[in-house]
Amino acid sequence: MLEVTINRPEVMNALYSPANRELASVWDTYANDPDLWVAIVTGAGDRAFSAGNDLKATAAGIKREYIPSGFAGLTSRFDLDKPVIAAVNGIAMGGGFELALACDIVVAAENAVFALSEPRVGLAALGGGMHRLVRSLPMQAAMGILLTGRRVSAEEGLALGFVNEVAPAGQAMATARRWAQQILECAPISVRATKNAALRGLAAPDIETAYRTQYPAIMTLMESEDFIEGPRAFAEKRKPNWQKPLVRVITMHPTEAACMPLAGITVLDLSQAYLGPYATFLMAKAGAEVIKIEPPTGDPVRSRAAVSKGALLPFAMLNTNKRSMTLNLKSAAGREVLTELVRDADVLIENYAPGVMDKLGVGWQTLKTINPRLVYASGTGFGLSGPNRDRLAMDISVQAVSGAMSITGFPDGPPLKAGPAFADFLAGVHLYGAAVTALVERARTGKGRLVEVAMQETIYPTLASSLAMLYDSGRPPRGAGNRHGGMALCPYSVFEASDGWVAIACVKETHWARLAQVMQRPDLLEDSRYACAAQRSQRMEEVDGIVEDWTRRHKKAEIIALTEAHRIPAAPVRDLDEVMRDPHMHERGMLQWIDDPALGRIVVPNSPLRFHGAGVREPSPSPALGQHTEEILRERLRMSDSAIARAREAGAI
Repeated sequence: MLEVTINRPEVMNALYSPANRELASVWDTYANDPDLWVAIVTGAGDRAFSAGNDLKATAAGIKREYIPSGFAGLTSRFDLDKPVIAAVNGIAMGGGFELALACDIVVAAENAVFALSEPRVGLAALGGGMHRLVRSLPMQAAMGILLTGRRVSAEEGLALGFVNEVAPAGQAMATARRWAQQILECAPISVRATKNAALRGLAAPDIETAYRTQYPAIMTLMESEDFIEGPRAFAEKRKPNWQKPLVRVITMHPTEAACMPLAGITVLDLSQAYLGPYATFLMAKAGAEVIKIEPPTGDPVRSRAAVSKGALLPFAMLNTNKRSMTLNLKSAAGREVLTELVRDADVLIENYAPGVMDKLGVGWQTLKTINPRLVYASGTGFGLSGPNRDRLAMDISVQAVSGAMSITGFPDGPPLKAGPAFADFLAGVHLYGAAVTALVERARTGKGRLVEVAMQETIYPTLASSLAMLYDSGRPPRGAGNRHGGMALCPYSVFEASDGWVAIACVKETHWARLAQVMQRPDLLEDSRYACAAQRSQRMEEVDGIVEDWTRRHKKAEIIALTEAHRIPAAPVRDLDEVMRDPHMHERGMLQWIDDPALGRIVVPNSPLRFHGAGVREPSPSPALGQHTEEILRERLRMSDSAIARAREAGAI
């Protein structure tokens, strides 16, 4: 048993950053010490459990540091699967009340008083108290406490349900020890598995998902010696001899995945290259558990490592926050494993050529009978139907056939492929949208659906400006270079500066007026030839020349400073090294440095989709080929070591 005392009685056990940091270290020790099975936290003296944050220290100018694990090192810590008991021996105000709510069991002395009093001092309960209260109490009861900051007695707390037992004054600690002793009589790994499964289930969107989320913890329990020792001791009428758990049951990160929109959703990712992996990357970043199922040879992008080390970077970028397993779908045993995984999955995403999954016997028609709730998402070049269905599709060929290449480049040059692989990634975004839309429908109907995205079809809407020219002239337009695709806006191009290039776009007449002012050319505004976009578009060479005469006399930074000050759309043309180190995107968390086992220190993207209030899921490195195969089979299919060995012998994995 671990007993933790907040020892600042002179300030009612209020805490500030150094104490919070010290307590965080205590909980780290508790989490990793196999000899510690249960903890009790209390406050020194009989007057206070904790009065919350030390406001006097704050008023005195002592800087409050951000402690990721929260108040007392515990209120924002969600990976602690060992039980914690609060022995509330007096006042529990603000953060002190939040600390008690973060514990699994609350014992309160009869003189204990609880309050989230932050609104009374112009603050808010940001240590999880408001969220725990509304999940624990009826909404009106919780709001009555939250919105008024009123005090709640120990007896009322017992009646409301957030206090487990009221003890006589001075007896909170003794009573808490009695609760702890009852816990110590249970199998520690069973206690931890139970807490873990319960909290994971609480974060799930429905009971069915909650039921599935318990498997990781329960499987760890079932594989332990205690799972046999308990029934054996019962049969032999003796006390069980529980084993010390040497490892933690499971690591949860509710501050990341469990608080995200797709928490509890399981995605089987059979996709390869860019299209499908980007869709599943977005799902993983939205909180889904993504299992990347690869053939024994791996995703083809992995093989690029033979070209150069850096050629593996795209794989590292698109497969963070996923687990990898190998599965040979050409073997009957491999297909059997997949169908078993499908039973409890929510989404399957693949971007094989049309008909491949059907020929293997694991297409939509087969899998929907196994799991009617499954959302099956298919990404192809030209769709699952139509005369071009079976054409091979790569990003460059789709750019070509879609017409995008014909309008890329300069009018007197050949068609050009765009630098980015936009056909793949545009289709990936649409495939994500299709899958999530089907999940929304399933929440209403209870039934899954086949959804598909064709790369070619996602590009057509992007041709809008150029299609306008076709409509006007009846002739297919050529590449517009850096000018507006519909040749309808001017100036709208890339201009040479004294030290590089800048893009300037006058989309509104106010932009043109401001640009003329910045260039110190008020005469342009009085010249009828430049009076509107239609007039300027007829004199593009002339207008662009006027602008470039000005930009060539200035550095990029000067131009951007002036255009930003006058609210004119403009940007410097940057190289990829500049973009990779962009302080704006790093500060927002879109780009992040990580240590990759294969590539070393690299920058990876997070999702451009922001779910406010849910935070950003921290990137974990892309997995090695088959890194989690056995783990997934044990966890999701409850396969034993011998069953896994047989699957390997059968060529399934």
